[in-house]
Amino acid sequence: MGLEAKLELKIKAHARAMRLHPFKFTSPGSPGVSDLIVLGEGVVAFIEVKSPGGRRSGPQRAFAVLLRRLGLPYLCTADYDEAGQFLKDTFQPN
Repeated sequence: MGLEAKLELKIKAHARAMRLHPFKFTSPGSPGVSDLIVLGEGVVAFIEVKSPGGRRSGPQRAFAVLLRRLGLPYLCTADYDEAGQFLKDTFQPN
């Protein structure tokens, strides 16, 4: 299992511990969709997971722009702690 896949599993476990609902997402007809979609009470967030030094593809960058334009929470990261802070800030803002 690669570094990216291991990080995805850790982030999903962290989200579950927060009582959130993380999903690994693949969309064959829509390249660029984020790796993880996390659902919480009235909130949905998107996380693109990269291995250290990894870069987003053109379709991934375009998807990030779309999400930001729609006002939806989005993070691209290769760092577990950053993902944890993003989940906390997004789903437990107070």
